[in-house]
Amino acid sequence: MNERPASTILEQVHADLLLDIQKLLLETETLKKDLPQLYKNVTGDVENAAKVAQDAFKDMESMARALAIHTNKAKSDFEIESEALQAKISKQAELNAKTITAGFSPFTKHLWLLSALVGCNLLISLAFGLAYLLK
Repeated sequence: MNERPASTILEQVHADLLLDIQKLLLETETLKKDLPQLYKNVTGDVENAAKVAQDAFKDMESMARALAIHTNKAKSDFEIESEALQAKISKQAELNAKTITAGFSPFTKHLWLLSALVGCNLLISLAFGLAYLLK
């Protein structure tokens, strides 16, 4: 059946396994040599990333403080201007009321006279209307 004896096949398999083990040992030794440098590189990258994150956080904190200061200043300015504008509107409303009162003053002063004239005028018109209808 098999032309090669079993011992030859076992020797060949054993030799292949030994070669594979030697290759794995060489790769392990190479990784052992590279491991400290890789560790240094990774540690340095992590430290740099942490420093960048801390700097970014400090920048965000300072921006948040500046924004809060600016917002409070804007709110204060708005309240001051709002109060000034309300006072100005109030003064202008008083002035307008006084102007309107002064404008209507002659009419209101002699309102009884105007009312009497209008009443007489209506009575005269009514009298002429009745006289016309009775004719």
